[in-house]
Amino acid sequence: DNSVMHNCLNKECYPIVAANFKTNLVNIDRNIRNAIKCAYANHEEKDWNKIFNQEFTETPSSREFIYQCVDKIKEMY
Repeated sequence: DNSVMHNCLNKECYPIVAANFKTNLVNIDRNIRNAIKCAYANHEEKDWNKIFNQEFTETPSSREFIYQCVDKIKEMY
């Protein structure tokens, strides 16, 4: 369920990352979104599609990007 996964990021994963880097949840969320936006802007859609085997027609959300990365890592291992 997507809502359960979204809550996992916001309530479990982001606080761990924030504590590890001694910052707050707002900064974590904003910086992740900014990194994805910059990466998407600096690479062609075909590169994203090739990496994730999925068509991205716009910048993915933080959640979409993170889950795509998790799926890709699972595929590799």
